[in-house]
Amino acid sequence: MAQQSGIAASDIKKMVEQGYHTVEGVAHAAKRDLVKLKGLSEAKVDKIHKAACTIVPMGFTTASIVEQNRKDTIFVTTGSTELDSIMGGA
Repeated sequence: MAQQSGIAASDIKKMVEQGYHTVEGVAHAAKRDLVKLKGLSEAKVDKIHKAACTIVPMGFTTASIVEQNRKDTIFVTTGSTELDSIMGGA
């Protein structure tokens, strides 16, 4: 994320030190909480948050789309029916 979006490694280090360990955590965090982080300006927070939101899908998915995605899922068998049932496969 840092290299692609022009975010300094030192800014990422600051976020990790203050409890934000994943891109998902940053994307789902409220901007008002991110602005409270020490050592990061509001402009940097906006840039980091926008970059995280482009990586993490933030949209709403309807149940019908989820259902269709599940129908489109291909299940592969291990050859063992017992192992397949444990793993939730075919």
